[in-house]
Amino acid sequence: MDITILITTEDTSEYTTYPFLEKLVPRLIDELVESGGCEPYFDANLERGFYESGPFIESMKELVEKNSGYTLILIHQDAEAPSQENVIKYKFNPLFEVLSDSITRRLVKVIPVRMIEAWLCADSEAFHRVSYLDDVQDNSVFPNNTKNVKSIQDPKSELKQYISKNPRTGKRRRINLNDLYEPLGSKVNIAKLKKVPAFKEFRKDLKNALNALNP
Repeated sequence: MDITILITTEDTSEYTTYPFLEKLVPRLIDELVESGGCEPYFDANLERGFYESGPFIESMKELVEKNSGYTLILIHQDAEAPSQENVIKYKFNPLFEVLSDSITRRLVKVIPVRMIEAWLCADSEAFHRVSYLDDVQDNSVFPNNTKNVKSIQDPKSELKQYISKNPRTGKRRRINLNDLYEPLGSKVNIAKLKKVPAFKEFRKDLKNALNALNP
């Protein structure tokens, strides 16, 4: 069974959240299949969806209804807070109330705490592998306990500072954080991400949505 997935992200950059999820989601589906969490799929075709600026519920309702032909629709919204509670309460719950059950069962919430960059901090080995940064003593931006990435107040700024103060191996050109989202989507260790509570919720939602396709 082939499936089509629309990914809509909070930001509109072509370098950040979407390329990260575009690479990560097929790997996560493969992991779910291999672990017995869902039925196998032959191929997952991903595309990006955009919604008009404005009130979240009205804009997202329009996007979802226009793209109802997709098998699944992933909706990304950073929590910008210590928990997902407010985003779910004030955005997703009201959105689900104005949509039919046949649509809501195919929607998958992606709500990183505090922001998607926290997930980039979950695997320091992958980060150094794709960035080619020299090993340094101060790795404090990468918590020893992976689930604590949710406690980093501003992971995007932390990672930018980390990159700016650490040299790259050899004579490689300097990079910025935008260069790393796509390769990290391909390389980040899913087993480590599964220790992050917000990612576990995303994985559970994705598994439930996939399994609903085969009642």
